[in-house]
Amino acid sequence: MKRLIICADGTWDTPDIIDTDKKSAEQERSQSPIPGPEQEILYNKPIREPTNVVKMARAIKPTAKDNTPQVVYYDTGVGTGLGFYDKFIGGGFGVGLSNNILDCYRFLVDNYDEGDEIFLFGFSRGAFTVRSLAGMLHRCGLLTKDDAYYIPEAYEHYLLDDHDPALPIFREGKGFRKRNHPSRLVKIKFIGVWDTVGALGLPFHGPLSRRVNQRYAFHNVQLSSRVEFAYQALAIDEWRYPFQATLWDPSEPPPEYQTIEQRWFAGCHSNVGGSLNADRIPDESGKYRSYRLENYAFRWMVKKATAKLVGLECNWDYLLHFNARPECSMRNSLTGFYKLWGKYLRPIGQTKYGNETIDESVMERMALNTNPKYQPPNLMEFLNKS
Repeated sequence: MKRLIICADGTWDTPDIIDTDKKSAEQERSQSPIPGPEQEILYNKPIREPTNVVKMARAIKPTAKDNTPQVVYYDTGVGTGLGFYDKFIGGGFGVGLSNNILDCYRFLVDNYDEGDEIFLFGFSRGAFTVRSLAGMLHRCGLLTKDDAYYIPEAYEHYLLDDHDPALPIFREGKGFRKRNHPSRLVKIKFIGVWDTVGALGLPFHGPLSRRVNQRYAFHNVQLSSRVEFAYQALAIDEWRYPFQATLWDPSEPPPEYQTIEQRWFAGCHSNVGGSLNADRIPDESGKYRSYRLENYAFRWMVKKATAKLVGLECNWDYLLHFNARPECSMRNSLTGFYKLWGKYLRPIGQTKYGNETIDESVMERMALNTNPKYQPPNLMEFLNKS
């Protein structure tokens, strides 16, 4: 047995992403305890700020204590190519997501053996990617390696409705003269996602947008019955209308073997998924240390993935670097053309069986003596109803 771990990053996100907010970068440098020339040597280049997906991929041990291999596959986000089309069209509208799903599916085809455990992590549209991948595995099963030739056909069948009679025929391996085996119906041990954003296509109304957006309507991101553990971290203070969160919203209580939790954290989309500059805050000894709001959601996810019943093993020495404080700065993402839609408040507590919870760090932030107080309207509405 081995663990196969897929880590899919968000739009425009790579392992070497740089926060382009110059003001926050200068603040981080100005508060550095390293003086003079040494600071110039260390800080003469932009500061790389990895997402929570990158940190998770790097934290996972190659081999667990019991010698179980833990094989990580990292998938860069949509819009990370070098060309204009990929960077702006792919990143802005989600074009290229299909290739990301296929890349992840192909990794499983090439590496999965009977009894292996599958872990899926993702941020933003990377979260949408791994949830779509889970939907593809549910609809089509996992091809054997000697049937990898038919991966494009598997994706074509993924586009079909769950009740299409062609799906069971494909899973049984029929209808293809040279297919060797039926698809494998695999279980997914764990899905952990940060702030799933499913806004694909053009984020406005009209004939053109309807025509473009129809191509993305088939993605199945509902929670499959073949998933054992499902966790999502969500941003309370993401105000951009096109960045509406995609929650799991089961129509009935989950089966006894399935655990689901969707936890809300303070901050915008990237304050939950990562890639923003750190706050340099002095500790009790007066020494400045780096803190990021995103690390609340990161450490929560690590705790869930490494729980005894789940079993993923991480490098805890590495994880010691990622800390958070309630007073960490919160980025306002409602800038540029996103202002055209106005301020959008994400509804909290709307799912009947989605098990939505509020992280303790949110209450700690509300208790701070700040002006103004942290009291987001959507959170206050939820708390007043609870």
